[in-house]
Amino acid sequence: MALPDTFERAGIVLGTLLLGIIATSPLASVTTNFGTGVVFTGTLVVAGGVGWLVATDRIRLSYTRTWRFAIVTMLASLALYELANLDMREPQPVEGVALWLVAAALGALAAGYDRVLARLR
Repeated sequence: MALPDTFERAGIVLGTLLLGIIATSPLASVTTNFGTGVVFTGTLVVAGGVGWLVATDRIRLSYTRTWRFAIVTMLASLALYELANLDMREPQPVEGVALWLVAAALGALAAGYDRVLARLR
């Protein structure tokens, strides 16, 4: 493997790590103090694994879809937390995780909407 390919693959893994942190940052803020470290570590492991799978072409995932998922998940979770009057300074893991899962579903929907539209045509 040539050096530019190696750097490109490393960039894919690091970019996916950062996007995973963006998507789960609201989740980390509403879990317990102990859970914050667990959520952050889990994010690094899962996002790093996804980045490795993308870099080695084992799954087909574009940067556009990854960005859409991360940004929509983060913004939707913050909006849902605000609508539910969750105090993000006070740990509320059950409500926080449930609302984050709804936000992640919205993020997945936003990430794949172009595929849905292509199938409808």
